[in-house]
Order: sequence, then structure tokens, then C-alpha cells
Amino acid sequence: MDAEPRRKRTRPEDLPDPAEVVRLYNLGLSQQAIADKFGVSRNPIGRMVMAHGTPRSGKGRGVRQVQPCGTRAAYVRHLYASEVPCAACEEANNASTRDYGQASNWYAARSRAYQLLAKQFSDVFAVLLAEENELVRGEDGTPRVLRSRARARAHRRLAKLYPVEYDALFAAERAKVRPPP
Repeated sequence: MDAEPRRKRTRPEDLPDPAEVVRLYNLGLSQQAIADKFGVSRNPIGRMVMAHGTPRSGKGRGVRQVQPCGTRAAYVRHLYASEVPCAACEEANNASTRDYGQASNWYAARSRAYQLLAKQFSDVFAVLLAEENELVRGEDGTPRVLRSRARARAHRRLAKLYPVEYDALFAAERAKVRPPP
């Protein structure tokens, strides 16, 4: 029994026109059928359909629209295509990175507010922590994970018991965070 010969890697100059590929795809041909018609592998055909196509009604999940330059998605597309990102895409990526840093600062401020609240109401926190430690004993996880889980739950319960105090501590901690440049 003869195995089907492997196709060679498809060179960019061997690829068909993306508009023609999308036209055939929208007529109902599968990506494999289009690849066979042009004598290329299916992967570049699939990429063309994803990049240039429109969704077929009722077939699959459809095609995402290509984001314009000036977005993080376009920045990633430049890198994927081994291109130097344009200035608009660079700025969008920098803004995305700044936003990510601000989100992590938010989590750090929340954690510090929980810890300060636990110190302020240490007697209540000790009771809540003991209750949570009892509750997590039946759960899966290492002792360290279980202790961490119990502590996090006790912090959240304490914040619900003293919402005004927690909100004030959280606002104060957020104010300490350096604003983005």
C-alpha cells in the first residue's frame, strides 16, 4: 500500500491570491479542497481564510476581523509576520503593558488592605481563620495551599464584616500606587 507523498513546504510565491481563496471558501469549498486545487498545504489556506475571510453562515465559529494598526492585536500580528511594528502599534502595546501593571498594582493594594484590616481586627480575624482552617481540611491540596486558601477566605469574610473600614484602607493603599507616566 503506497503512502501519499508528503507535500513540500509551501513557499510564499507559490500561494494563491487570498481574494480567490476567500471567494472559493465562501462558495462552500473546504480549506482542504482549496489547498488541493492549488497544490499547496492546508495551513496557509486556513491562515488566509482567518485573515481575509468572512464567516460562513452556520458553519463553524466564523472568522475574526483583523484588528487595525494601533491595537495590541495588530502589534502581535506585526511580530508574527516578522515585521517591525509601526509606531501606532508600539504605542498600543506600551499602553497595554502599562494597564497590565496597573492591574497588578490594584491586586497588591487589595492584599495590603486585607492585611491591615486583619491587624486592625486581629481577634475577629483569628476566629474567622480558625473556622476557615476547619473548613478546608476536607479539600484537596497541600497543607500550604490549604492554609493560603483559608487565609484568603478569612480576609474576604473580614472585609465583608467591616466594609467601611476595608474600603477606607483599600482607597488609601490605592492612593500610594504610583500613577502611570
